[in-house]
Amino acid sequence: THTHTHTQSPKMSVESSPSMIQVERDGEREREDGSRLQGLAEEMAATAHCPSLSWALVVGGKIAHSGGVGTLHDGSPPTLDTVYRIASMTKSFTASLILSLRDEGVLTLDTLVEDVVPELSCLHLPQNRHSEDAPKISIRHLLRMASGLATDDPEVDRYLDASYDEMTERFQRAQRFAGSPGTLYEYSNLGYSMLGRVVQVLTQKKPQELITERFLVPLGLTRTTWVKPTDENWARPMRFEDHVHKPDLEPLADGEVAPMGGLWSTVRDISIWASWLDSAFPAGEKDEGAPLSRSSRRELQTMQSFGGLAKFEHQSYSFGYAFGLGVQLYPQLGSVVAHSGGLPGYGTNMRWLSGRSVVAIAFANVTYAPMSKLTLKMLMSIYPSLPLSNRPIHPSLQKGTDSLLSLINNWDDELAHSLFTPNVELDSDFPHRRAAIAKTLDGLLPLRLDRIEPLSDALAVVHTRTPKDDFLVKIKFYLSPINEVAVQAYYITVVDKNKLR
Repeated sequence: THTHTHTQSPKMSVESSPSMIQVERDGEREREDGSRLQGLAEEMAATAHCPSLSWALVVGGKIAHSGGVGTLHDGSPPTLDTVYRIASMTKSFTASLILSLRDEGVLTLDTLVEDVVPELSCLHLPQNRHSEDAPKISIRHLLRMASGLATDDPEVDRYLDASYDEMTERFQRAQRFAGSPGTLYEYSNLGYSMLGRVVQVLTQKKPQELITERFLVPLGLTRTTWVKPTDENWARPMRFEDHVHKPDLEPLADGEVAPMGGLWSTVRDISIWASWLDSAFPAGEKDEGAPLSRSSRRELQTMQSFGGLAKFEHQSYSFGYAFGLGVQLYPQLGSVVAHSGGLPGYGTNMRWLSGRSVVAIAFANVTYAPMSKLTLKMLMSIYPSLPLSNRPIHPSLQKGTDSLLSLINNWDDELAHSLFTPNVELDSDFPHRRAAIAKTLDGLLPLRLDRIEPLSDALAVVHTRTPKDDFLVKIKFYLSPINEVAVQAYYITVVDKNKLR
């Protein structure tokens, strides 16, 4: 079901128009989800003073819901094909290019940057207190935001149109480090600009040209470009100042800094890009190869640098950086992959539930609009109706589940010996385990299988129903790394549904 909704922003001076909702297939839940998501977009547009905002929720590689708020410069509503500058979301394209060159043997991730670009040898200076005993900066350091270069956001935003010689001079002045390379997460736009220089020296082609050839064209991202659109369906950069919207400066042209944040794109194109990246999960399926292998796409989305802990609406989560993408771990949503884009006049974000084919995207045309908050709220809003995982259940997990449930429902020492690794009985003998199960699950047996939630091919959470409707039981178990179906640990949790309400 695809719902499209548009409203004009309440903060705009133009007269409000009624919402337009189109539902291709009937479904009360779909309509409710679409209305709720549009409401979140309207609330964010009002709070962040967005002249226009375009959003979409993608499920299974297809746009399930989309909408817009406000108007463009000519009074027309933003659509899925309205172009915004996506700024640092470009980094996922640059990182993908680096991994594709790595896969071809053009470079290695541990290649030292100064070995490719001699003018960058200045990054290891004796007078820098972090350089005395520090490693030299590698391509990997730059990719995972661990070069130690001091955070430069938003300073480098104003360098987008810089020339080759201008950036060479700026690279050679980059002598301020936040810490030693490889020891901390420190977001660096300059670092991704350096990756562009590495590509250019090794291939004798601009990274913009290679990204277009390898990704934009093959994936059909027809509205994604390095230069300002030539048609009228693009959002002009705006700022909110003195309680009114004002045009920001004319967007900077394509230049040497583009690999860190130069792309223009649409919600529709990014829905294709994000879905394609996420489709690399789970492992084990046939690899179609170009434009980037499934294993390299998974590597792109695997945390490489831990950033720390943060909070969103009283919920704590951990975050870090992969290659050109951020990774966050939430108690409710689990693993989430995302990246924002912010430039004078624009704020954008893409965010997806890792390996679950659910993507939220939002673009706006006001300086540094916090679209990351909107996409997170979108996913949290529709989370109850989403699949926990699209990972296939490994046969060993199915066998382990069947045997473990049989044992818990009717303990038998012989079955326990065949199911468990030796440590289980040594950690707590079978009489004690049998007694613990009888006490914990008093009145709740027999358990009936509801579903298996695979967390990996060797770890699962088994959700079960009980004779008492108000209680559920979860069993988390770990398989042994040996080939046999052997359980090395299990944990039983009783859930009182009344306490969840």
